[in-house]
Amino acid sequence: MGGYRVVTSRGSNTTIGAVAPNVPFSQAERSKIAPVARDAFARSINPVHTMSDGNTIFALSTGRASSVWAYVSAIGAIAATVMAHAIARTVVQAESLAEHQLPAHRDHVKGRRSVRTWSQRAGRGLRAPHLRSTAAY
Repeated sequence: MGGYRVVTSRGSNTTIGAVAPNVPFSQAERSKIAPVARDAFARSINPVHTMSDGNTIFALSTGRASSVWAYVSAIGAIAATVMAHAIARTVVQAESLAEHQLPAHRDHVKGRRSVRTWSQRAGRGLRAPHLRSTAAY
């Protein structure tokens, strides 16, 4: 793994997310959106889907935009892009938990300007180069 340590205790590598579009989707449609949105994990987490993690994405529907129709596959694809960006942003902004001996990404990249620069640019609508998305957000 090139110097990386993978924690293998159950639940220690769990990522949980939710997709909640305003369009009213049925239970069947929401059950199609969640697996497509789960592609975000593969785009931004390595290794992903191991036996010791519990990665899950929930799909909800607020139903606020009741007069709007949306294509389920498009919403899933957009959700995957947004979720991948959210995961990357969370990793960059996370702080270590010293009491549990869990270092954060920023502890490993102190003094490297590129990580901080991309996290700041993400707020202005620019894409980080390591994400494979071409969608504007």
